Formats: sequence, structure tokens, C-alpha cells
Amino acid sequence: YYHMFGASIGALNIDLSNDGGATFNNIWSKSGDQGDQWVQEIVQLTGATTSVIVRFTGTVGDDGSGIQYWGDIAIDNFEVRQAASCPQPSALSASNVGSSTADISWTAGGTETSWNVEYGPAGFAQGSGTVVVATATTYSFSGLTANTAYDMYVQADCGSDQSAYVGPISVTTPCNAVSAPFDEPFSASLPNCWSMSGGENWLFTDTYIGFGNGHAGNAGVMNGSTTSGGHFAGVDASGHSGTATLSSPTIDVSTLSSAQLSFFLISDDEGSGYSSTLSIFCNGDSLV
Repeated sequence: YYHMFGASIGALNIDLSNDGGATFNNIWSKSGDQGDQWVQEIVQLTGATTSVIVRFTGTVGDDGSGIQYWGDIAIDNFEVRQAASCPQPSALSASNVGSSTADISWTAGGTETSWNVEYGPAGFAQGSGTVVVATATTYSFSGLTANTAYDMYVQADCGSDQSAYVGPISVTTPCNAVSAPFDEPFSASLPNCWSMSGGENWLFTDTYIGFGNGHAGNAGVMNGSTTSGGHFAGVDASGHSGTATLSSPTIDVSTLSSAQLSFFLISDDEGSGYSSTLSIFCNGDSLV
């Protein structure tokens, strides 16, 4: 098992020697952040017939800004044993995840040419999911439900024997695009299919934002009104720096002859001397 978590992870390499340590050949490598989880890895010691030495080497990377201490590598449960007659596949990965589609791929454990793929809602009990047969080390799912988390497992089928399943690899399908005209009046929680990120979460409230009596409006007093009234989305920025991002779902504006955005804004400096900027981006990184 390996655990590789953090922005400064470099790589973990496994080298094998068949000559008492005189020379080593690399037989496995993994690089980058692999998430806060233990992952089982099975490596075939191809050509090993006498005595072997296994060497693990961890390397340090950086987080993109030169910092090299955001990350740790660990291994556990080291075992050399008789190889299974039908080795497990490895290196499961997902790509091209859409609202109803997803692709997964893996590395064959041996010379097998058929695999069983079982999938279902996140957390499902194995044996109760849907099983499909793949004849290549990739499989493309269709007909998935939008805005849904799935777990997926893969098993090698060697004809006379099958490997244990490996996984799960988890994917979450995004929401379908919503059609314009589109309106979001906000309620007491993050709306469905919206997302937020950054140094501070947005708040969804009908009273105030921030500590104590609040920091929206003039010392927490909200004046004026909007067409929806009631709840609103706000960010306080007390004790935080950087950005706080709130993103809408994808909105299909193809039926509009000329699309525009309208919203209500309240922003007030309480005398601290600090000012904040609200920026609106469309289609990823286009400032509007």
C-alpha cells in the first residue's frame, strides 16, 4: 500500500535488483498527489527467479511556487508472494466525465484480454451493481445520471480464473445545463449545481454576514430590497485574504437573441480602510 498526499509530492519509484544490489532496474513509478487515501498496488516481479532486492525511492517536488514541504509519502504492508494466476489490473483512472458519460482506463495485470466492470451509486455494495464486459483496457459509460456520484470497479477475466476486483475509482457527473431565462433567488444553502471555492465560503442568509452583528450594509444594517427579498448570497472577508468564488451551473443561452446578466449588489466599507473587488467571469476566464 502507498499513501502520497500533498501539493509537493514528487514521485515514488520501485527498483528491482537480481544481482545482489549491483544493479537496479525500475519496475514501477507513481508521481504527484494521489489523494488522502491508502492505495493497494500489485507489481509483477517479471523475470525474478532467484534472490531479489526491492528498493523504494521517494522524491520531493514543489507546489508550483517553490514550496517543497507540502506532502508526505508512506508505504505499508510490504509483501512478496506467489503471483495470482489471474493478476489484478492496476492504475485505474477516469477521464472525459460528462453529465451522462465517463471514460475509465486501467493497466492489465497480465496477458488477459477481457475484464468485468461493476459500477453503481457511490457506496454501493459490490455484487449489487451493474456489471459490463470490456475487451480493452478502457470503457466508456453512457446513460449515467447527471449530478450523481458513482463508484467503479474492474476485474480481470483470464478465462479459467478471475482476479479480485480493484477499486473503486469514484466519479461525479456534473449537472446538465439549465436553460435561459434562468433565475436564482437564493435560499438558506448553496443552490443545487452551484459551487464555491477559495479562502472563504459564501454564506446564504436573510439577516447578516460575518461576526457579531454582521458586516453587510452599514454595520450590519441591511437597507433597501430586491425583487425576491429574503435570502441572499454574501461573503464577509473578515480574517481572510485572496478570493472567494461562487460559480453558477452551465446556462444554455442559445435561445436568447442577446444574453445579459442582471443581479442586485450591496457592498459597504465599515471604515476599516480596506476595499474588496467583485469580478464576474463568463465561460471560465473571460472577465465581463
